[in-house]
Amino acid sequence: MGILVVEGTVLSCGERIVSGQLMVSTEENKCQVEMGENTHLLIFGGPALPEERFMDWNFVSSSQERILQARQDWNNRLFPAVSGDSTYIPHPLDKH
Repeated sequence: MGILVVEGTVLSCGERIVSGQLMVSTEENKCQVEMGENTHLLIFGGPALPEERFMDWNFVSSSQERILQARQDWNNRLFPAVSGDSTYIPHPLDKH
């Protein structure tokens, strides 16, 4: 299950999750949250995928090698540009 905080704050397992952050629960049916006032969430769920998934920043894959390649491609700016947006945000662990 995943909970994306669109606006506001959520408290879960002693951690504060704020707007723009994603919380992922790895235990089925065991996610308890306390929402702040005027909080808006997107909730994702469903049966677990049959194979393990790996996450690194904005990249998710069933292959760690693919994640590393995507990170390199991102750092080398090989992803297609979004029309009308010239912004580039470096990978948080690769900021210079």
